Amino acid sequence: MRARDNVYHIECFRCSVCSRQLLPGDEFSLREEELLCRADHSLLMERSSAGSPISPGHIHSNRPLHLAVLNEKQLHTLRTCYNANPRPDALMKEQLVEMTGLSPRVIRVWFQNKRCKDKKKSILMKQLQQQQHRAHVNPAVSLAMVILGKLPLKKFPVYVVAQFLGAFVGSGAVFGLYYDALMEYTGGNLAVTGENATANIFASYPAKHLSVLNGFVDQVNSEQCFIYLMILLCKVIATGALILCILAITDRKNIGAPKGMEPLCIGLIIMAIGVSMGLNCGYPINPARDLGPRFFTAVAGWGMEVFR
Repeated sequence: MRARDNVYHIECFRCSVCSRQLLPGDEFSLREEELLCRADHSLLMERSSAGSPISPGHIHSNRPLHLAVLNEKQLHTLRTCYNANPRPDALMKEQLVEMTGLSPRVIRVWFQNKRCKDKKKSILMKQLQQQQHRAHVNPAVSLAMVILGKLPLKKFPVYVVAQFLGAFVGSGAVFGLYYDALMEYTGGNLAVTGENATANIFASYPAKHLSVLNGFVDQVNSEQCFIYLMILLCKVIATGALILCILAITDRKNIGAPKGMEPLCIGLIIMAIGVSMGLNCGYPINPARDLGPRFFTAVAGWGMEVFR
């Protein structure tokens, strides 16, 4: 920045009295090699005309800051112009001065503040959208997000396919890692039920104590039906509890968890669900984690018995 023959760095181009940074377009004066803003220059001139000349370095500006108060008509005019063009040119600013009766500096500062507020709001909205559209590893959670409008419906199938493929590949990785141990334990006989059953390593299966009272039409079929209903009930209750807790933690209108602690809280919730609801079926709260490995075990040697 240049003032007469002096050249200033933009950060050093400040009023010597109030230390306010002078921006391009601001009125200032240069007295005794010291910069003065318009307000402090006016104060100096008033004191000088009163017969008590004071150098700029001895001015103590303790006056309160006077802010421009805009009425509804002025705000409406400025907002209308801003919606049409957030960066008006010099001609438009002159027209706004005539229409509103405000000074050019007030109009310039209003537009700067408005652009800054809108930029911050846009950044905040993008952050909220990114947080809402973060990755899900549970199809039930993804479905809940779709129902609540936090996930576009067109993305739901992509999420579900990715979740099932991830669980399938993960099961393959576990099988390959412990292949020798599985072969030694089972003797090559991969069973779903019995003493040497190993299918429950990959998927959830009902416990032995799940039974049904006599008196149904067919004992075997009714028992299977009852077990399936129990498995479904376990899934619904446990998965519902998980989704309810996740929504309570991530909802911005709720108190929620401290920022950055959401993953830890969700992990503790999953542990609590497993401890309290895992006795009957092993808390199958993730359909992808259960069905994906079940498909893998079906093709890896356990056979179609994994679906029975």
